[in-house]
Amino acid sequence: MINRNGTIAAIKVLNESGIPDLRDFSLDDLVFGRGAVVQYEPIEGAEGRIVFDGEDAIITVNANLENIGKKRFVLAHELAHFEMHKNLLPAFADDDKTLNDWHTKGEHELEANDFAKEILMPENSFKPLCQGKFSMQLIKTLSDTFQTSLTATLLRYKDLGSFPVGVVYIEKGIVRWAQFTNDFKLQFIPNNSKVPVNTVAYDFFYNKIPLSNEPEKVYAIDWFPNDFKLKYNQDWSFNEQCFRIKSDAVLSCLWGQ
Repeated sequence: MINRNGTIAAIKVLNESGIPDLRDFSLDDLVFGRGAVVQYEPIEGAEGRIVFDGEDAIITVNANLENIGKKRFVLAHELAHFEMHKNLLPAFADDDKTLNDWHTKGEHELEANDFAKEILMPENSFKPLCQGKFSMQLIKTLSDTFQTSLTATLLRYKDLGSFPVGVVYIEKGIVRWAQFTNDFKLQFIPNNSKVPVNTVAYDFFYNKIPLSNEPEKVYAIDWFPNDFKLKYNQDWSFNEQCFRIKSDAVLSCLWGQ
């Protein structure tokens, strides 16, 4: 059974605050109104931290984060801990792994990520804007509209968009996780495997070819050699476009032509 606790909690916060979304309302003001104090300070070894004091809390966001979308996601993630996890631990410290490793962390971290997605990009506001044919330009427009990172926006599109897409997170040339819409023809890329040859991501990590601002055509047989459905889709081709999310990691976006 899918855990929707984070999404439900975020909807509750928005409803209680009387706002449909945060496009015209400050996230910092929302957090303050819920009873937590927000501060921005350099943090070693963490992107965000929350320390509880009874019903109150202090949330610290790493001031060294340069991307405003990443800062907002971190703050929304910590707000989730404030709303949902006060009785679990006296404090949470969230690093890059907590925020990017969507499959391998504890359930409360997945709940916090789901809460952050819904509070920053509510389904009722986001879904009507992401219908029709997919493009990375659409993702960038949505990212600007909701002041969210490209990573969070792309994963939200994967959940709510109308076009088949896949999202692959690759760190140091190794596939860490992959997510696909249900209607994407192929689904299986082994976690912790070397990124396949003849892909844009492989060229970036192993051939040192700079990432392009335009998608490139790739073939199913290259990205999905281990998928048992490949025999039905050997001639299928699709677009791949990568963007860097940190010095040693990229997201590779796959979508039909």
